[in-house]
Amino acid sequence: MDKKSRKRIFLHWNRESAPQACIEKLESLMQEGIFEVEIFAPERVTVYSDICAPLAGIFEWYTKKKIRFKFTFPGENNYVRHTSIQKPYVVEELLDSSELKFPLDKVWKYSTPEGVNALVTSIINALRESAVLEPGVLSSTEWCVNEVMDNVLQHSNAQYGYVMGQLHRGRKRISICVFDMGVGIYNTLKKSKHIPRKPLDAITLALQERVTRDESVGQGNGMWGLNEIIKENGGRIRILSNGALYSYKNGIIDTKEDYPMIIGKYKNATVIDFQIDYSKTINIAHALNGYIPTDYWIENRETDDGTVYFE
Repeated sequence: MDKKSRKRIFLHWNRESAPQACIEKLESLMQEGIFEVEIFAPERVTVYSDICAPLAGIFEWYTKKKIRFKFTFPGENNYVRHTSIQKPYVVEELLDSSELKFPLDKVWKYSTPEGVNALVTSIINALRESAVLEPGVLSSTEWCVNEVMDNVLQHSNAQYGYVMGQLHRGRKRISICVFDMGVGIYNTLKKSKHIPRKPLDAITLALQERVTRDESVGQGNGMWGLNEIIKENGGRIRILSNGALYSYKNGIIDTKEDYPMIIGKYKNATVIDFQIDYSKTINIAHALNGYIPTDYWIENRETDDGTVYFE
């Protein structure tokens, strides 16, 4: 192949706008008739889960659109290559693999409740073994990751969800991003009794207690609980769906209504990105109005007389 017919894309790997910029560039190249694309990432680059998870889905989508990618990630310790952004790990294919024992810093693709359960369990076990976490952090993280991943299966109509987790020891943060190319929060709720007027209304509705498209599917507390836990902890959350953006950081809410990510069958993408400060105690019962989620790690090690065995 003539190298001149291949275009190299340089991404700002540490900017939240990188996934959208990548989509725009790929669409532009396709209009020019260019389908050979090189993605370059230097060995020393800072990149977070809210970039890697969306880009993994984007690359897979455009591969289906006949773009042929060459991924150039030089260096033995290239972090971007380590994430497997170029070919996400499929949870359901690795249920019995040692790969699942080391889930952090990798992009995963899932499509079943079994996959959700396996990956959530793996992430929580990895966090438990990797750092000293304050009380309530693990149970809160487990609840949040499970709810957000499950929402993709229950409501998005997407074939797959993409997820990546990181542990930032310097800043003492747990970072999780879940991405899908489904119908979006607005299109999910507009057929419900809530009838949001616009995409931003749909996000703010979803952040309220007991708001769901179908009460027979779920109670509608997933997004509400996630937001309340983040506020309780002083963490950060960012939600992008149907062109609307909601974020909460340092006690400040910010919203935008012109932030489209046009991709996939439904011309939409949803990004749920959140960070939990693991140096701060979380009173999950207070955050969830008295509800205390089951700690399955303890439950699986507890005998009938209440004794917990640590392996």
